[in-house]
Amino acid sequence: MRLRSAVACMECAGLAFCSPACRDAALSYHRYECRYVDLMIGSGMSILCHIALRTITQQEYSYWQRVREKQPVSPDYTRLANLVTHANKRQPKDFVSRTLMALFLLRILEHSHYIPPSDCDEDDNLTGMRLFLGCVLLHLLQCLQFNAHEIYETMYKKDMDFESSKINYTAVGVYPSVALFNHDCCPPITRYFRGKELVLRAVRPLAPGDAVSENYGPVFTMRTLSERQRSLASRYWFTCECAACQEDWPKLTALDTDIVHLRCKMKDCDGFITTSIEPRKPKAKCPKCGVNLNLAEAALLVKSYHNDYERGLAAMGKGQLTEAAQVFSAYSDVMHVVCRPPIKNVSLAQEALRSCWAYNYNKHVLN
Repeated sequence: MRLRSAVACMECAGLAFCSPACRDAALSYHRYECRYVDLMIGSGMSILCHIALRTITQQEYSYWQRVREKQPVSPDYTRLANLVTHANKRQPKDFVSRTLMALFLLRILEHSHYIPPSDCDEDDNLTGMRLFLGCVLLHLLQCLQFNAHEIYETMYKKDMDFESSKINYTAVGVYPSVALFNHDCCPPITRYFRGKELVLRAVRPLAPGDAVSENYGPVFTMRTLSERQRSLASRYWFTCECAACQEDWPKLTALDTDIVHLRCKMKDCDGFITTSIEPRKPKAKCPKCGVNLNLAEAALLVKSYHNDYERGLAAMGKGQLTEAAQVFSAYSDVMHVVCRPPIKNVSLAQEALRSCWAYNYNKHVLN
């Protein structure tokens, strides 16, 4: 549903709602920020600062009193509180700026009477609930930096015009369970949004003990190793050591569709042989275990699977997305058994699979 006619807040001009029901649902927390929206925007604070404030005001004041007293609460704040903050890596200047922002947000809670006047000290000394909420805000300002997710919709020029699709970010949310996933530049899962719900689905087989990682933004098919490393180090403060980074996989545009990486058939061997789908010799030894591999047979199998990929594309072009998703999923599964990434058509099939799954949710068709 697209916004056709905005419903204004009854008290401020700082924002509008999509419906009266949406406005009424927001009253429980918006009343505390209503008079201060312009001030918050004028301060230059980021949306993450706004989310830190909203995290407080979406719960009743008594909720935080129970949290302070370590009583059981629902939703469980500890799921958010236990997310990484990298406090041990922060510079004093960083703590000063975030402390000032926490104090600014705390003042809003005081002046909006979210914090009852009876709990506000006459002087500027922070004690009791004011001190506790200030500490919660400071913690949130740190953990949200690394654990928030951008909520998006997909825009299409025409219905089913997947080639014209573009991502349009519409909001930011915190998903404590998903925030626990590590990053991989070639993740085994993909994500999309169904309203505010974040959906995770596997795009290739996962065996017991396999790491289930997601992608924080930089993916090997779109960005070079140096670009990914620079982005992750700047945004998330770590150096990625996934297979795509350790082996410096080329971008999608540089991958050759005729090159495959055939897995060794031995159960406990992770060796592979890189060859053309038209191998020059019929057999070769695995560089890890020394077992002879039938390259001609494996390459023939890969070529037969390619027909499934083409069949998935054809179904997708006809708008038969359920069938296309089934074909792409089966293709990804069998190719994962025979080959290891990066394989150009497999990467394309997995992205097409995500598009099929996500098409009926959070989209906007321009024409």
